[in-house]
Amino acid sequence: MLAGAAQGATPLTYAALGDSVAAGYGLGSSESACARSVTRSYPARVERRLERRHTRVRFVFLACSGATAASSSPGPRSLATQVGRALHAIGRRTALVSITIGINDLEWWNLFRVAELLRGDRATYDRWVRETVGDVRVELRRQLRRLLARPRIAVAVTDYFDPVNRGSPLYAVCPDPARCRARVREAVERLNGSIRAAAAGLGPRVRVATIGRRFTGHEAARPECGSAPPPAAATWIQADCLHPNDAGAAAIARTVLAAAARMGL
Repeated sequence: MLAGAAQGATPLTYAALGDSVAAGYGLGSSESACARSVTRSYPARVERRLERRHTRVRFVFLACSGATAASSSPGPRSLATQVGRALHAIGRRTALVSITIGINDLEWWNLFRVAELLRGDRATYDRWVRETVGDVRVELRRQLRRLLARPRIAVAVTDYFDPVNRGSPLYAVCPDPARCRARVREAVERLNGSIRAAAAGLGPRVRVATIGRRFTGHEAARPECGSAPPPAAATWIQADCLHPNDAGAAAIARTVLAAAARMGL
């Protein structure tokens, strides 16, 4: 628990870091090239709920669509850059930081690349996943240590959901659709394992907000994203078949808030 941060007792800074899932891509009210939704993204929902718990909340929204964990770029799509800007904004204040990062390291946005790897030989696929999630683990842990060096910062790191409809056209390009489906599931599970490993052993001021399992049964809907369930009424995924819709963003926000509460925020 964060010392001296009892709910309602102190102003709080909330910094939201990460990629398009955190930015709220596709949810409207976009801000800048990072496609942030300042009203409907999961961090915006977290911020509104935190305001009920604390005397005042300062919101620092740094998530950027396209961001990766391992990028060495000095721009806003680098986790290292986002962390540096968050630390500058937070100073010595009490703060919650949320992070959603890593899926772009797997080139999830490049479906042609993903399809190529799904069709390819096992050794190439395994090397790609192993090396990528290893890089995510190393860099995420480095940035978590930077944040936790400040004694008044707590961090909630989310894992990822698998958004792909079981009947997705993505699998139609595979000689063995069941094998390709298993590979996608495996890639997400291994990425989530690397996220948990990055946070392991760093103490009570970091929690992994597990969202992946919550999306089971709420994957991308038919018919836009595939032939399998769920129906549109049950999906937590937008019509782009990748990003959370309002229901999905709300579910992530609830999980992050629960992690924050366990850390006394």
